[in-house]
Amino acid sequence: MPEFDTWTNQSLVLFAYEAHRRMCEQEDTIKALRADVKMLLESFRKETIDETPKNDARGLRPIHP
Repeated sequence: MPEFDTWTNQSLVLFAYEAHRRMCEQEDTIKALRADVKMLLESFRKETIDETPKNDARGLRPIHP
């Protein structure tokens, strides 16, 4: 672990700016990944619902393992 108490003020400021920049990049990546997951789940649900018969001839819903 870094010993921040030995760092100069200028080094701490540079470290903080770099850490903030990286956190913003990671936040953007996380937002994009969440959007991808949401889109994939919506597509999966739509295809699953479209392909699953609602009822069989007796009016029973199919059971899927």
